[in-house]
Amino acid sequence: MGVNAETSVGLAPETLGARLTLELNMLDAVTDSLLQVSNVEHSRAVSMAQQETVALAQILKVTVSTFSNTTFQY
Repeated sequence: MGVNAETSVGLAPETLGARLTLELNMLDAVTDSLLQVSNVEHSRAVSMAQQETVALAQILKVTVSTFSNTTFQY
């Protein structure tokens, strides 16, 4: 009939309550883990952007310095 054994036997309300609490705790743990992963990914993206900014600033500094040196030579 498509009814599993647990449903046909029935579970005590306390058992159902305990099972619900367990499932909610697991859901909270998974949600917290996903939030932590999201935060780590965001931190990584910010770190990479900062590294890119430093690299571009160094390139700009060398370019300006080179340009200044060649401009003053003429």
